Amino acid sequence: MVNFKCPVCHARFRGEEICKRCQTDLTPLIQVIDQSILLYNDALQFSETKQWQEALTSINQAITCYQSIKDYHRLRSLISKQL
Repeated sequence: MVNFKCPVCHARFRGEEICKRCQTDLTPLIQVIDQSILLYNDALQFSETKQWQEALTSINQAITCYQSIKDYHRLRSLISKQL
């Protein structure tokens, strides 16, 4: 699970779609983060088969969705070295 906070009140995410503190619907944020995880996994799969350009495209899209995950940036660095 990704560690993030409510963008409205900054309460820690507890795994629920509605923030316990301010009642904000976190569904859109959860969907963006889920998409970024799928793109990261795509990048990993492309890397395993040495499809470096496709891997770079996927990891860049993952970072566009959610920039705060350090593993995404590490993977992009590794992929970039292969090009």
